Amino acid sequence: MKILDIEEQIGKVFNKITPTGRLSKVKTRNLTGFVCALVVSGIEKEKKYLDEKTFKKYMKELEKCGITEEYLREEHEKEKFKRKDQKVEYVELIFDLNNQVPDGYEPPKSQYNIEEMIGKKFK
Repeated sequence: MKILDIEEQIGKVFNKITPTGRLSKVKTRNLTGFVCALVVSGIEKEKKYLDEKTFKKYMKELEKCGITEEYLREEHEKEKFKRKDQKVEYVELIFDLNNQVPDGYEPPKSQYNIEEMIGKKFK
């Protein structure tokens, strides 16, 4: 199941209309982020990072949407397998701020001489 499908599934249960008539997706976004974190880092790691009460609350809310702990574990295993085969290539990017002008560049000549201006003011 793709993340958009999961978000839609959660939205069917938790999206609500506010008293002003707007569609509120706050709970849906929070739970979708929680699902993403569970899939990427695993249930055990997320248990360590979240308060136990909050973790259990989120898991119960996901079960209301039909997303089980078993499903999340399976998705985490699939994600781990995908990541294992990925190669990460690093590129070194260097900005030489001392050589930012083309060959043959001459700085513009000013009609003002700053030393003379400063010298005249303070004499």
